[in-house]
Amino acid sequence: MTTTLHPPLPALTPRQKRALRHSLGLIAGDPAGFSAAFYARLFEMDGSLRPLFVHDMGRQGFKLVQMLAFCIKYLDHPAVLIPEVRLMAVRHTAYHVQEAHYAVVGEALLWTIRDRLGENTTADMLAAWQIVYAQIAAIAVEWAYHTDQSHITTLEMPSIDE
Repeated sequence: MTTTLHPPLPALTPRQKRALRHSLGLIAGDPAGFSAAFYARLFEMDGSLRPLFVHDMGRQGFKLVQMLAFCIKYLDHPAVLIPEVRLMAVRHTAYHVQEAHYAVVGEALLWTIRDRLGENTTADMLAAWQIVYAQIAAIAVEWAYHTDQSHITTLEMPSIDE
């Protein structure tokens, strides 16, 4: 079975992929700072999201950066990327994440990239992150909110943080 992205979104250019990997290196250089800035911006944009985060925010921030790294690493491997994104989406529904939250998260992510990377931010980089996030969000939303999962008895793929 071939896994496709719905809706189909623009492919990344080699230049955009290089920009993603470069920016990820900068993000990974200060994961605590990046994630703290991201969550501060997210809660500033939508304070109603704060109660969804009841666990250790340091660990949550680590998971955020880890998932970003996973997505960039497996951009060209949808058979690996898509199942993990689907698992993430299912986990998020258990935490009461709503479909509309994905848009706010995307805005907060792009803002944080611009803010934290400052003069290292390029138009190609932001366009690439926007494309990647749109793809990830589309996969997650489709699976979590628009796919009948009543026939699924178990999710066999382990979480990346196990």
